[in-house]
Amino acid sequence: MADRRDKLATAIDLRLADLWAEVFEVKPDTIDPELLGWFLVLGLRFLLFAIFIIFWIIGGIKAFGGQWYKLPIIGEFAWKTVNQ
Repeated sequence: MADRRDKLATAIDLRLADLWAEVFEVKPDTIDPELLGWFLVLGLRFLLFAIFIIFWIIGGIKAFGGQWYKLPIIGEFAWKTVNQ
């Protein structure tokens, strides 16, 4: 099972490296797929962290003003769970 995951991860890394090379016109042989994958994951983590911070600031402002605020996706689920 671990071997299968490693093969899949390597295939995904190679596909991303090819896409990167095609977009930025770089030779695919000069790109390290592991490093590229690491940077893509790092970028995704930064994006999720930025979204979290934005919602945290909005929620803090609303709470300080005494207003109720539901998050767009999980707000209704949380409201129903608390009020059962």
